[in-house]
Amino acid sequence: MNYKSIVFILLSLASFFYCSKAPERTVLFPVPLQADTVQQFGYQAEQRSFVFQTNASFTAASSAPSWCTAGQDPSVSHNQLVISVAENNTPDTRTATVTIGASGYEDVKMRVVQNGSKGSEWILVWSDEFDIDGFIDPAVWIKWTKGSRNLGGFAKGMTDNDLVYDVKNGNLILRTIVNPGLPDDDAPYLTGGLDSKNTFMFPDGRIEIRAKITPAIATWPAIWLLPRPWVDLPYGGEIDIVEYVNSDKFVYQTVHSPYHDIDKKTNPAQAGTPSIHVNDYNTYILEVRSDKVVFSINGSTSFTYPRLTQFPVENQFPFLHGYYLLLTMQINPPGDSRTPSGLPQEMYIDWVRFYEWK
Repeated sequence: MNYKSIVFILLSLASFFYCSKAPERTVLFPVPLQADTVQQFGYQAEQRSFVFQTNASFTAASSAPSWCTAGQDPSVSHNQLVISVAENNTPDTRTATVTIGASGYEDVKMRVVQNGSKGSEWILVWSDEFDIDGFIDPAVWIKWTKGSRNLGGFAKGMTDNDLVYDVKNGNLILRTIVNPGLPDDDAPYLTGGLDSKNTFMFPDGRIEIRAKITPAIATWPAIWLLPRPWVDLPYGGEIDIVEYVNSDKFVYQTVHSPYHDIDKKTNPAQAGTPSIHVNDYNTYILEVRSDKVVFSINGSTSFTYPRLTQFPVENQFPFLHGYYLLLTMQINPPGDSRTPSGLPQEMYIDWVRFYEWK
């Protein structure tokens, strides 16, 4: 069965991770309160144990990876569960799913997300690992509908039809396809798109997205950020983490602001075109800092955009506010009116992770 996600964003992480007593959280039975839950909890890289108080006597708990263990605390009642994680000596974030069973109730699943030992700079505060087949979390993501097509040519094939969306084998999959003849849609091509506009905002920090985009002709998949609350472009600033055109061996990484888009300034450059592993997974990283925006691919810096202090920040560097994330399949990039070919095209998103400064 599918399990719907309820994401708990931990706002007081310092006290949460460093208190001397094992923190407690409550796991509620019966399920559903909101049907079939997956609850998410975060851990630092060091060894830790958490105590979860349940409102029913649980009968079993299981966890697959050896670094994460779950079970009853024999010194207390059957209503307390202890989840422990070993120290993570790798630089990578890792995840596990703990399943709790209680007699007479549906299982509860909890996702454990543990930071890698990347040093003291960042802390993971939110992620979507897309690890539940067939489920796109409506608490986070909004599907684009046919109504999105009035946004412009880039959205002319948008639909919320299930043909262009899937979650399978740990990946979110967005597609561009030839319309198979849907009776209520005369668009020749259909594209999928998601955003977090009304649900989740990314302030300054670090976003990581691991993705694979298959090549095709006259296509334009993108992973990008727009301002929230909304400010008209380019005044609010747009950040394009990835734009992949056709079957190129590189991507476009671009910032948009009045300085470039209206005043037509060219120094510093507003875009980079770094190479990628074509038709394979790449990890795209964006860091928004007070003095620069830093793009990276697969662990190497690919493009850096600096703030120029001699210009008004709202003109040259309007990036120090909240953003929402967009994952969109698109056709016919600017200047390319060819008929799309090589379809279906697919964008596989392995995970999206957001970090804040410690």
